[in-house]
Amino acid sequence: MIIKHGGTEPIIDISAWIAFNAMVVGNVRIGPECRIQYGAVLNSEASSITIGACTIVCEHAVLRSTKNEADD
Repeated sequence: MIIKHGGTEPIIDISAWIAFNAMVVGNVRIGPECRIQYGAVLNSEASSITIGACTIVCEHAVLRSTKNEADD
């Protein structure tokens, strides 16, 4: 499931594969030839997540980014 959050939506390379029950939320970039496996959650709450080329995010992994205090 691809979800817009906080005014941003994921950017996913056309060659990436996302499992039907994975969740990709907000400011997330997924590079070429990536695989986001079943049940994985990539949630950028107040920052961003970038997944580089040819990366596999395994089943049921949870990646969450939060605000960096140094950004204030």
